[in-house]
Amino acid sequence: MFADWQFPKGGFEFYGELGIDDFTSDKVSNPFHTAIYTIGAKQNIPISNAIQKYTGELKSELIFEWNNFEMSQDFQLQWQYTGYYSHGSISQGYTHKGQILGAGSGALGNSQFLGYRVYHQHGSVLIYYHRFCPDNNYILNKAVNDVASNLYTPYYKHYKTYRTYGLSVTQYVTKRFLLNISAMRLFIHRPLYDDSNSQEFRLELSAKYNF
Repeated sequence: MFADWQFPKGGFEFYGELGIDDFTSDKVSNPFHTAIYTIGAKQNIPISNAIQKYTGELKSELIFEWNNFEMSQDFQLQWQYTGYYSHGSISQGYTHKGQILGAGSGALGNSQFLGYRVYHQHGSVLIYYHRFCPDNNYILNKAVNDVASNLYTPYYKHYKTYRTYGLSVTQYVTKRFLLNISAMRLFIHRPLYDDSNSQEFRLELSAKYNF
């Protein structure tokens, strides 16, 4: 289920999405069994005419989005959960025409995104911060059929977490052909579900042609 509210006069947009996987254990008392959700908002930010005098027409927006794919806690009374985009009989994950379905931030945890995008006559520039835990369900599933005293030390503080600071520039070369270059500083906390940490710098270049 998806909903989108737009307020043109204020330049504000709010949207949300709710999904239920397979079934709910009780439609009245527990309707959110296996539920996932997304909420987000966009706000237009005016840019001074004095700046646009030198750059041409500019528009900008502030973007925030929160996703949650974590297993509902009532699974502690049931069984291990493979996630929204898979099933007990389809453990490898759902596909469509050979392509894996899922979320770019991972389908077993949570994600928060904050960005500021400026649109110009030939493309856009985006600066952003993205924090996400791609597979919290890996740890939460450990608690099924077990007790907390066995899990606190090895797992309680060991959720895998990514923090990304990024810059993405999109440029239309023609009306159909565009280029994108992105630079990202990535911090990975507990990649092996232990006390380890790592850091990366990524530079990506892509091209797209619309037929």
